Amino acid sequence: LSLNGFSDWYLPSKDEINEMWLNLADLDGDGTNTGPSDPNNIGGFANSFYWNSTEFNTLDGRVHNFENGNPDQSNKDLNEHVRAIRAF
Repeated sequence: LSLNGFSDWYLPSKDEINEMWLNLADLDGDGTNTGPSDPNNIGGFANSFYWNSTEFNTLDGRVHNFENGNPDQSNKDLNEHVRAIRAF
């Protein structure tokens, strides 16, 4: 992805997306995110599934549930949210 003059964006791994959950979407640590209006969700994440770059098998990829913080799997044909990140 090239965006805003940077070309080093990438899809986070399952571990990186979990850190996003912990540090951006669930700041109070209560295990819930009601969506972008949640005051403890500083990342503006939807309470939905987000893809990560870690493969589960040939048919399914790994997703992270940003409603409750649980990792899961989803068929690769399904449309889920994405959040690209940059190395820092």
